[in-house]
Amino acid sequence: MKTPRRFIASVSLLTVFAALFCIPLASQAQKNSLTDFFDQKKAAATDAGVNTEINVSLLPQDAKAGETVTLSIAVILPEGAYTYSTNPTFGGATKFKIDDAKGLTAIDQHFNADHPPKTVFEPLFMKEVEKFEKHVIWSRRYKVNQDVTNPSQVIINGQMDYQVCNADRCVALQHPFSAMLTGKQETAPLSITKVPERRSQPDPVELSFALTPAKSNPEKLVQLKITMKLEEGFHTFALDQDKTQAGLPTHIELFKLEGLKPVSRQFSVSPEPEQETHGEYNQRTHYDEVVWTREFERLPDAKAIGVEGKLKYQICNEGSCRPPLPVEFQLGSLTNAQPVAMSSLEELKEPD
Repeated sequence: MKTPRRFIASVSLLTVFAALFCIPLASQAQKNSLTDFFDQKKAAATDAGVNTEINVSLLPQDAKAGETVTLSIAVILPEGAYTYSTNPTFGGATKFKIDDAKGLTAIDQHFNADHPPKTVFEPLFMKEVEKFEKHVIWSRRYKVNQDVTNPSQVIINGQMDYQVCNADRCVALQHPFSAMLTGKQETAPLSITKVPERRSQPDPVELSFALTPAKSNPEKLVQLKITMKLEEGFHTFALDQDKTQAGLPTHIELFKLEGLKPVSRQFSVSPEPEQETHGEYNQRTHYDEVVWTREFERLPDAKAIGVEGKLKYQICNEGSCRPPLPVEFQLGSLTNAQPVAMSSLEELKEPD
């Protein structure tokens, strides 16, 4: 999955008006002390308030001439942020432009959201606007043309123009995208182990990802297990770590599921995080080994199962912390996967 290229776009007069209310974010020079490092982390977390996670897919990957494929764009928004619907009555609406669609004919006239937006009155604009919070999946169906003889003939290029807003500001962004068919059965092992690297140097961390039958009901239930082993002296942070308390929470996102639907509302953890206090900072940490588990139900007609996602973690030792590092993972089959937008940070805030 590629990181989206983002840059400030030309925006509508309404957006420029909104920008007058923005609060600038000051950058901080690096310090050597742990306290100053923590303060930098707090500033970085604020600056990341409009950063989004975007995953683009064209599925199923093995579609043939005459069959239907779906182009999906899953958007996971940061805490407290929102984006706008495609309603053209608002100048800051999300817009899609398809530059090229080789081997495809559109079935849907427009991109559709996976759930309705929230309609709210915006005093700044003196009108009602439609907002999506937390996440949204945009999708549009296409038919593979009858003259397609090879999947490599099918490719689609375009761009999403959108805004991400929070309590402080709105930022206009552009996300160019490209998707194609491979014609291959997209499969990966059901378990993998990775040692992440920074500049070709291994992190003091080993990560294992696995889809395994649940002991309680192995015929029906499947568990996604993510195990982190840390070298002595290092720790990472809990899923529910407060980012204003210097350390950044571990974040697990899921983008695709095949043959599975979630049963548990969020990831469970073993062992429970330790509570630590460092001066004015209160932290929830993990040492040595930690396992995050999420339970899924195997769909009755599923021929295969699979999941695609990303784990982002921060590690520290007694004297310093390293920047957050994202690690992508794929398990099992993803040939006929469905796009999802699941975020451990948002799930922790949902009511029981």
